[in-house]
Amino acid sequence: MCRIFQISDVLHLICLFARPSELAVLAGTSRAIFHPAVQELYEYSDYHQLLHLLRVCGEYKKGPPTEDEAERRQRVIRTAARFDLYVPSIKHLNLSGAWWIVIPEGHNGFDTDVEHLSNLLSKLAVIARESAFTPLLPNLRSFKLDPAYGRHIEHVKPLFASELPYLESFSIQLGNPTHKGDLTSLLGSLPLTAPNLRQISLPGGLPNSQDLTRSFARLIGKLPYLESFEGGPASFGADVLQNLDHCSHLGTLILRGGNYEDDVVSSASLGHGLSCERHLCALHRLELRARPTRLTNYILERMDPEELQTMTLWLSGQDGLSLAEDVQRPIAAVVRFPQIEALDLRFHGELKGGDADDFWGSLTALFACRRLRNVFLFVSIPLRRSVDDEIIESMTLAWPELKEFALMWNDEDSPPGPTFRSLVALTKNCPQLDTIQLQSIRAPADQFPELEAPPRARLLHLRVRKYYIDDNDQAADFLVKISSSLDVSRISVFSRAYFWLDEFDEDGVWNDVTTKMRDIRARLRLLSGPSGPEVSKEAVDRYLGIVDFR
Repeated sequence: MCRIFQISDVLHLICLFARPSELAVLAGTSRAIFHPAVQELYEYSDYHQLLHLLRVCGEYKKGPPTEDEAERRQRVIRTAARFDLYVPSIKHLNLSGAWWIVIPEGHNGFDTDVEHLSNLLSKLAVIARESAFTPLLPNLRSFKLDPAYGRHIEHVKPLFASELPYLESFSIQLGNPTHKGDLTSLLGSLPLTAPNLRQISLPGGLPNSQDLTRSFARLIGKLPYLESFEGGPASFGADVLQNLDHCSHLGTLILRGGNYEDDVVSSASLGHGLSCERHLCALHRLELRARPTRLTNYILERMDPEELQTMTLWLSGQDGLSLAEDVQRPIAAVVRFPQIEALDLRFHGELKGGDADDFWGSLTALFACRRLRNVFLFVSIPLRRSVDDEIIESMTLAWPELKEFALMWNDEDSPPGPTFRSLVALTKNCPQLDTIQLQSIRAPADQFPELEAPPRARLLHLRVRKYYIDDNDQAADFLVKISSSLDVSRISVFSRAYFWLDEFDEDGVWNDVTTKMRDIRARLRLLSGPSGPEVSKEAVDRYLGIVDFR
């Protein structure tokens, strides 16, 4: 029986695909479309939505010079009454990014005196006094604040003055401007105003943040149902780690580090074994990014091997990496997790002494993790042996269930890495693979590899930073055969320290290859013949996966 669509369903679909500017116009056309348009426009709000909301409510206009306090209050009451029609739609508020710090006069064609986010939020605080809603954002689900605004947390506090029963995610990225006193006050009130809080993110660092450690620990101690915690050098310490171990629902732990020698988790606290004994061992997702290897090893060796499924480890050393402590010991800990399916492992620095000879041999211990489906390996270490076809083929044989595979390395002082034979091994030995990311790839010295049989039709996303191709005809023919679809990304960000642009387009290699692939497409259309099934240009393009950037 066919479903009868209601008018409300149609209006919702219209709003779902409309642009923000169109939603703003639709909201003023009729009462029937007002609510779906406003909900779609303001559900995920940032500075732009707040600024637009003040304009809609009339608060962006400057009052007349002769306006007295009574007139001013009446104007605010009228603004608040209109504001109340919109504010229940705001469920996610993200005040991050650098674009809002200074808003020029005449922004978007309007004469506005809003030049800073603190000015805007102070206007909201005035409206909140006359609003029918307490708190001002009654349906808020998530909140995020940028570190550049940290010195004005007092303007954010009115948003958390009353209970927010739906708030589940709270994020403040700490930075030097953060006002510690206001931050302590805000964190102290969170357990009361947001009793259903499930996710807390407090990354970043602060100088002399030891006095804040107790505030962070008390906050975690009052949230026993916390499911996810993200912390940095300022917000993570031994007391926080100990209180996290009492969160029975904790499934995700993300610790971001910085460039410093002594971690806030002191040697004494680690030596007494006061953490990771109750619930931390049952994590499903663990990310230790640029943390001291000693802390990384300490946590890894105390995790329950039957629970962890996703792991991210960024390992680096200021004075060089030790093969035993910074490579082999973390890898040995990873191998303990038979259920792990996603691994992001990055090494940055320099190996001490002659350890560089044994790096790839140490990495083969990971082959015991047979269930890996998503693998990202980043090796920014000077090595005597560069990545080659043998290394990649051994990985494909060890991880046959791969769906996503990325291998990046520092190739500045090394010859080009694997050849197209590695693509054959990846597609042949890993039948479920749909994403490949490599630092570079080159044509083989002798001839292109022959495919034993055409691989099954599937979508393949191929991301390569550098191509070394001599015969574009052969490359085009090979790439057509290797997969039913080919997508090449032009920009890739592989870590916070590395931002690279694809370089293959600079010498015209890819334009030539796509031209050759079009020729192959034309031949395929001819082969279909007048009696064969009609094959459209678009259909063949989808089959070949031709990507044209021109």
